[in-house]
Amino acid sequence: MGYKQTQLYYYFLKSTYFVKFLFKKQNKKVVNFKDLKEITFIRRDKLLNLEVGFSFKPKTKNQDEDKVFVAFDECFAYRIGQSIINSQSSTIYVKQNNTLYFERFKNDESFLYNSKILKKYISNKAIVEVQEFGTEFERGFFLGGTFIFNYYHFLVEIVSKVSIVKELYFNNQNYPILIDKSVNDVPVFREISKLFLKDFNVIFLDSNKSYKVKDLWYITNPNTSPFDVKKNFKIKAEYTKTRPNTIKYIREKAIENIPLNIKMNKYDKIFLSRKTKNRRYNQDEVFEHIKKLGFIEIYFEDYSFFEQVFIMQNANFIAGGTGAAWTNLIFAKKNARGLIWMNKIWGEISVFSNLASIVDFDLNYYITKNETSDFHSDYYIDPKIIENKILKLVTDA
Repeated sequence: MGYKQTQLYYYFLKSTYFVKFLFKKQNKKVVNFKDLKEITFIRRDKLLNLEVGFSFKPKTKNQDEDKVFVAFDECFAYRIGQSIINSQSSTIYVKQNNTLYFERFKNDESFLYNSKILKKYISNKAIVEVQEFGTEFERGFFLGGTFIFNYYHFLVEIVSKVSIVKELYFNNQNYPILIDKSVNDVPVFREISKLFLKDFNVIFLDSNKSYKVKDLWYITNPNTSPFDVKKNFKIKAEYTKTRPNTIKYIREKAIENIPLNIKMNKYDKIFLSRKTKNRRYNQDEVFEHIKKLGFIEIYFEDYSFFEQVFIMQNANFIAGGTGAAWTNLIFAKKNARGLIWMNKIWGEISVFSNLASIVDFDLNYYITKNETSDFHSDYYIDPKIIENKILKLVTDA
């Protein structure tokens, strides 16, 4: 869309919402939409330098490990000043110039930035939801995120920021951490926050409200992955960037703090079952084929955080469909092995292959041949193929 078309579209939006305003209460607003790098900040401190590393493509048994070079972007702490935030969005609104700032990823034309408050955007304009305001804060350190309620995005992208903050500015009561209340509502997330945020003053925010902060700090992402992409777009391995040091920090801190009195069975072979409604497949049928190989069915949703870490530390073989439970590879036993399967539409997504490489876990993929344009569609998998692949995985160990 050209510049003139964009401007006409913008004026059309303004006119549309003005007409709607005459008949009912306005609940949306058109704002400027800009890269965070364009913000006029009070202060910016570099936390991490530009680094060169790798991202690992999903590996099948017919392939050798295939990796691509990636550049880990510099990581900054921005002191932005007076701002408005929503806890389930990584965007920041500055009323002074009516601008919503967002952290732009590479290959930007393929990624989507929609969130709890960001409904639509085009060029440098966006439509945001106008929310009720909660408590106004004098200061705060923002740990929000679009998918903060997702186990992977919370642990790998949000908690990883704590590993680079350390004793910079916020390890005191003057700058509380502002974070979504789902972190406190979900037992596993609550355990994680108590472990990693115990030295901070933490304030939990309602995602149905917006909050004014007079003196706001924001930290850019040390790790990134595409949480949403355009339809019919092929994901490439280099779109996920996972800094090894941040993952090792999370791994070591969790393993060191496993309670000595934890009462858990040690499982040698585990099958990761899922209760989610997204990306469903013939899970029960597949498990019937591999339980005779000694696999125990595990629903990680039924276990505490440290129980999950304990299970991963003792399992030698892991199998299951792709999903957030595989984030626990962070805590996997070194040199253990696994088989993960996923729909072909996910392409070269490397979120779990990266984690596996960092912790020395031998992760193998089986890619289904299902043709679909929906990343979260259901699929069918041949249970006999899975049985044979797992049998080979176990016997070759």
